[in-house]
Amino acid sequence: MDDNFVSEFENIQVAFPYLEFLYIHGMDNVKKIWDDQLLQDSFSKLKAVTVESCGGLLNIFPSCVLKRSQSLHTLIVRDCVSLKEVFDVEGMDVNAKEEGVTIVPLSALTLYSLPKVQKIWNKDSHGILSFQYLKSIMIRECDQSLKNLFPASLVRDLQQLEKLHVFSSGIEEIVAKDINGVVLETTPVFVFPKLTSLQLYKLPELGSLYLGAHTSQWPLLENLNVLKCHKLNIFAFETPTFEQRHREGNLHMPLFFIHHVTFPYLKKLFLCYNNFTEIWQEQFSTNSFPRLIVLDVHGYGNISIVIPSFMLQALHNVEELQVGDCSSVKVVFQLEGLEEEHQVKPLRRLRKLKLWRLPRLTHLWKENNKPDPVLQSLESLQARNCDSLINLVQSLVASFQNLATLDVRPCGSLRSLISPSITKTLVKLEALIARGSYMMEEIVANEGDQEAVDEITFRKLQHLALVDLPNLTSFSSGGGYIFSFPSLEDLELKGCPKMEIISPSLLTTPKLKGVKLEDNEWHWQDDLNTTISSQDAEENKDINLNNSSSLGESKCCTGGVDFVTLIFTLSAAPLHRMPTAISECFYVLKPGGLLLFRDYETRPL
Repeated sequence: MDDNFVSEFENIQVAFPYLEFLYIHGMDNVKKIWDDQLLQDSFSKLKAVTVESCGGLLNIFPSCVLKRSQSLHTLIVRDCVSLKEVFDVEGMDVNAKEEGVTIVPLSALTLYSLPKVQKIWNKDSHGILSFQYLKSIMIRECDQSLKNLFPASLVRDLQQLEKLHVFSSGIEEIVAKDINGVVLETTPVFVFPKLTSLQLYKLPELGSLYLGAHTSQWPLLENLNVLKCHKLNIFAFETPTFEQRHREGNLHMPLFFIHHVTFPYLKKLFLCYNNFTEIWQEQFSTNSFPRLIVLDVHGYGNISIVIPSFMLQALHNVEELQVGDCSSVKVVFQLEGLEEEHQVKPLRRLRKLKLWRLPRLTHLWKENNKPDPVLQSLESLQARNCDSLINLVQSLVASFQNLATLDVRPCGSLRSLISPSITKTLVKLEALIARGSYMMEEIVANEGDQEAVDEITFRKLQHLALVDLPNLTSFSSGGGYIFSFPSLEDLELKGCPKMEIISPSLLTTPKLKGVKLEDNEWHWQDDLNTTISSQDAEENKDINLNNSSSLGESKCCTGGVDFVTLIFTLSAAPLHRMPTAISECFYVLKPGGLLLFRDYETRPL
């Protein structure tokens, strides 16, 4: 449909009594969609409206169309750069209230990339229009003029709202305090009885749900995601100190005032890159999060402990925990101050633990806590870019019996991964991955004066990857250990130049038929130790051969190149060969030449 087609109907009245779906796209010259005088029954069966890339539109629905839209359930508006409001309620007849409330059956509202939109509703329509069937509201990239989502009185109609997702917008409050002179009672109560998902993403100006004093209720909330809301205080308690600071104007009202059991159905909690210096407060009761399963904490630069001892009982049902980009975190779990009879219970249901980019993390918890926590349900443990990590799999009693995946990548301070005593509990381990930890010398630590284990069996281990570990000399330097890998089928060994054999003692790998080495090919010769030692000898021969015929002898372009570019080249080379590769580049450069490179980074810049 083009603009010329529309102009042909300017003086003709047209009715659409059976139209159900309306899609309008790319009509920049259109100032309004609807005529002021509609024929009877026009658009009475309209179910869904989508308006995209109409640069001249100032609003979408005038009041006269809203009153006729008795079948409308979906509205999508995107990329309308001049749009100032979605629902124009200003034109409602002054006597409309006497005619009764018109119920708009809209259930899903999506607004996307509307840079000049100022209001979704331009007037408080309470008593005139009701949006009581709204179930989903999604607002994205309305980041310049929109300061709030809806008037306070409209909240009373949102009894069916299930999802409220707001992304990349400039809103300062979700609920407007005062619109068109309508003022609520002194302390309003906002109830969202059916809301299950609340996502607030990249809202740098959002300070609170509602600027004035208020309370809120979210009885069925299941998913809460708050990311990059730098001014938003998420949890707070009504303490005298807080009330005084708020009266003095030093603090926004929080998103949630915490009382007793506030989140009885919350299952997933994501708190990421928000500026506040603390997440939890000691006033949380042990029943605050009785059904919380997934917890994700990212980008809190000032916390040193992820889960303090007073929160362990409140989070006792958590099954998945992810922590990342927290530059000051030293331990994940604080056990000090926890009563001894409660130390075992809190972590019993934790199944997945992922830690990444925690440069100061040294331990999961401080050692010498008695008794140690039992991670009996843990199935997956991942640690990446934790350069201060000293001990990941700590010495425990009856722990890790369900661990299936252990994945450790660039953790620079680790010299070994597990102790012989820990291996006894790894009865279900299926995948063991160690990459890029340049200090690691062995996988299973040699406990020295401790009693040696006659046989260490990884009964279910199928995949073993040892990659870019330049100081790794063997799987274990302890000569008294007999290693058995009855299920091992896949072994990858790359970038470990000091490793000549897996183990100096007896080694059994009945199912292993090949080892994937530097050339990405599978190799096998007699047994595992022989395969590795023979390949190591072959590599040394190749290195000597390369050295004898290197650029230093050929003189073909030595010192004659202006610049060398390495675009994602170094990351494709084994770690132990990177210095040689860089040396060769400098060797061919003439004085003052440039080495230009672009590549991945593995640690925070």
